Amino acid sequence: PNIKEWAWLNKSSEQFVDDLPEHSFSRNITHKDPHYYAHNKVNRTVVETNSTPPILMTKEVFLGFKQQRPESDIVKNGWFSKKLVRVAEHQGDIYGGDVVKTVFTE
Repeated sequence: PNIKEWAWLNKSSEQFVDDLPEHSFSRNITHKDPHYYAHNKVNRTVVETNSTPPILMTKEVFLGFKQQRPESDIVKNGWFSKKLVRVAEHQGDIYGGDVVKTVFTE
């Protein structure tokens, strides 16, 4: 295919290696993505936290919720956002958040 736009992706070394074939006996790097062309190693400080929001959902579920309930506090207040979380057997984006609602009665 003729690709007219280049895109640089930020991936950790672990993510990059995960995209290589499981068994390779060649000195040439092959990649799962047929459009892979080159890579650059960049040294940067990455701060990661070990906290994961208590509620996670796929992008499809989140977009469906937003479509069905656009006036929900969850949507209006931005309580859910895209998270850098890897979920086994799921390749798409993950959204997460925490919703705590309290009701006081007199």
